[in-house]
Amino acid sequence: KHLLKWSVISQFCLQSTKTSSSSSPTKKKKLKLIILAILFITTQLLWFSCDYWLNIWLSNSLNVSNEHIYIYSYIGWLLIFIVFAFLRMFLLVSLIISSVSILHDNVLISLLSAPINLFYDIVPIGRIMNRLSKDIDRIDLVLTSNVSEALTHQFSLLGALILCCIASPMFILFRKSSLAETSF
Repeated sequence: KHLLKWSVISQFCLQSTKTSSSSSPTKKKKLKLIILAILFITTQLLWFSCDYWLNIWLSNSLNVSNEHIYIYSYIGWLLIFIVFAFLRMFLLVSLIISSVSILHDNVLISLLSAPINLFYDIVPIGRIMNRLSKDIDRIDLVLTSNVSEALTHQFSLLGALILCCIASPMFILFRKSSLAETSF
């Protein structure tokens, strides 16, 4: 398995706000990160809305005799969810591609500024090229999917915790004493 530390993922995400020529984040990329967070929250809310509408449909709490209203509304919620999920993934992939290209530029600059007598005379060019292409390929594949999955799961977990707090306010009042009484 390809396990990554959280520090690597967070550093990779922070890299997406920088440009290759400077180390300071740009306003445009910061805005993209804020929009990405909003899209993650919105898609999670839309997913919960789909589930809630399905619950209303199954319990027939609106007492509507025409079942088509439920079906069309559910399809509408799903289509809105799909559009927002697509926008979220499109923006996430564009930020990841930006991060990878900045990372590639930084590695290339480091390679080009390496001393000839201490680096290029010792390390064969084929090994440098192989290493560079293989590492960037691994970053493209492994880190991209891990960042996407980590963000998706974190927002899903946050949404589930918020939903538990709304559905059962006693969930918030969980005390240490009840935890100490529980035996495993």
